[in-house]
Amino acid sequence: MSNKPVAAVDVLRFRDCKWLSEKDEVAAEAEITVVLNGHELVKLTATPRHLSELAAGYLYCSGMIDSIKRVESLKVDETQGRVYVVASKSDSLNECPCSYLNEHPGDCLAGSSSGCSTDCPETTALWDVDPLDPNDLIRLMNEFEKSCHLFHETGGSHAVAISDGKGIILLREDIGRCNAIDKVVGYCLLNHVNASDKILFISARASSEIIGKACRLRTPILVSPSAPTDKAVKLAHERELTLVGFARSNRFNVYSGFSRIRHY
Repeated sequence: MSNKPVAAVDVLRFRDCKWLSEKDEVAAEAEITVVLNGHELVKLTATPRHLSELAAGYLYCSGMIDSIKRVESLKVDETQGRVYVVASKSDSLNECPCSYLNEHPGDCLAGSSSGCSTDCPETTALWDVDPLDPNDLIRLMNEFEKSCHLFHETGGSHAVAISDGKGIILLREDIGRCNAIDKVVGYCLLNHVNASDKILFISARASSEIIGKACRLRTPILVSPSAPTDKAVKLAHERELTLVGFARSNRFNVYSGFSRIRHY
């Protein structure tokens, strides 16, 4: 399996009443199998990069591990598209069937093993600095959008990033929006990054599953260029998360956690 995020394909373009035979760049798609304690747990359709982060983030967001300390070893076989994880036993793992293989398209779908659990603790992280200036939020959103290189190259990926309020400090892209956020979560777990004072930017709509993942990461502010769902807004209020939607150009809406954004 190639770990390149982009593949070249032949394409027939119709432009200005003319046909052109050209090459085009498309996002790469691979089937990634997470093997937990010797058992195939899930198959993820994903962009074949940052696979250790993907596996760690998936396990944490799905509640199968409650801490990165549970992970005793994590090995990636890029050739076969498999990630082998050995984790110490926990209540969640004890409840997990020995054979739990499910297919997951890398997106948050109802009834799938997407790992987009909303069964998570409240966001308790306090924004102990001045409220975020709306102009800074717009500047950061524009920086985030410009940094989505895989999307600009192919038009076929989602992106997730975290910011310290000054700039984008980490960005991951994937063909699946859940995969992208799992990779960010996994990076933070594996590198012991505290996200409780960070801002989370996503390219996708804000669904309840995404809110659940943001809460697991403990980020106090979530920003999306798209719309939230009603369940996402309700959950954001319950979990004390600041939810920002329709963040485009020079405008945005704040749906919950208003005190963290300067609004006077």
